[in-house]
Amino acid sequence: MAFKEKPSSTLMGFLAIIFWSSTIAFSRNIIQVMGVLNSGFFIFFVSGSLLLTVEFFKYKKSFITTIRSIPFEYFFKVGLFFVSYMVLFYFALGGANSKEAVLVVGLLNYLWPAFCFIFSIIILKNRSRKLLLITGILISFAGTALALSGTNTFNYILLKKSIGQNIFPYLLAFFAAISWGAYSNLTRKHQFKNDTIALPLLFLISSLFIFIIILLNGDIKNLNFIFKLSPSQYFQFIYLILFPSTLSYFFWDRAMKKGDKNLVVSFSYLIPLLSTLTTGFVLGIKISSSIGFAALLIIIGAIFCNKGVIEEM
Repeated sequence: MAFKEKPSSTLMGFLAIIFWSSTIAFSRNIIQVMGVLNSGFFIFFVSGSLLLTVEFFKYKKSFITTIRSIPFEYFFKVGLFFVSYMVLFYFALGGANSKEAVLVVGLLNYLWPAFCFIFSIIILKNRSRKLLLITGILISFAGTALALSGTNTFNYILLKKSIGQNIFPYLLAFFAAISWGAYSNLTRKHQFKNDTIALPLLFLISSLFIFIIILLNGDIKNLNFIFKLSPSQYFQFIYLILFPSTLSYFFWDRAMKKGDKNLVVSFSYLIPLLSTLTTGFVLGIKISSSIGFAALLIIIGAIFCNKGVIEEM
C-alpha cells in the first residue's frame, strides 16, 4: 500500500518533538504539586475531551456514526500500545525520587526512536541496511547518554545509586519506549478512514485506566477538581494539556500516517538534547559544554538510521 507524504504532516511531527522536549521538566513540577494520579487523570481527560470536541465540530451530524465506524479490534491492535505508553511513562516520571532519577527515566524513554525503526522492519516489513542501522542506533544511544551526562548532577555514581534505590520507574520507562515504538508503526499499518477520531478516545481510555487505579486505591476523595495552584503552576498545567499532550500527540499521529515517518523519527533523536536543555533551564540544572558534542553524535546517528531503513509502505 502506497502512502502520499505531505510536507505539512512532516512539519507537524517536528513540532510534536519540540513540544515533547518540554514534557519532563513541566510534568515533574506538576506531579510534585498535584500528585501522579491527579495530574495524570486530569491531563489525559482534558486533552482527550478537547480533541473530541474538535472532532465533534468537524463531523457534526455524522459524529456518532464516525465513532461507530472505528474497528473494534483497532483498540487492541493499536490503542493498547498508546494507553500503555501514556500510563507507563507518566508513572515512571512520577516514581522518580530525585532530579537525577528524572534524567535516567528520560534516558530510557529516549530509546523509543530506535524502537520506531526496529518495529518498522518487524511491523511494516521495511527492509534494512543492517550495518547503517546498527551503527546509527549505537551512535544515537551514545549521543543520548552524553547529552544527559552534560548536567553537573548526572554521573555514573549517582546513576548507580539511583537505580539501586528504586529500579521500578526505569523498568516502566523502558517498556513505555517499546510501547511507543510499536504504536507509531501500528497506527500507520492499521489506519482507516476518519481515523483521527480514535486519538481522543485513546486519551480518555488512558484517563479511565488511571481513574480505576484511584478507585482501587480508595483515593477517590483525594481527586480534587479545584487546585490551589500558583499562577506559574496554572500556566504549566495548561501548557502541558495544550501542547505536549493535546497538539503533540495529534501532530505525531498525522506525521506517522501522512508524513515522512523516517525523517520525523530521525529528528526525534534530538529530543534528548532539547529536553536536557529545557529541563536544565526549568529545574535549575547547569549544563556542561559536552552538550554540543552530544548533539553532533545524535544528528549523525539520526542520519545513519534514516539511511538504514528502506520503507516499503
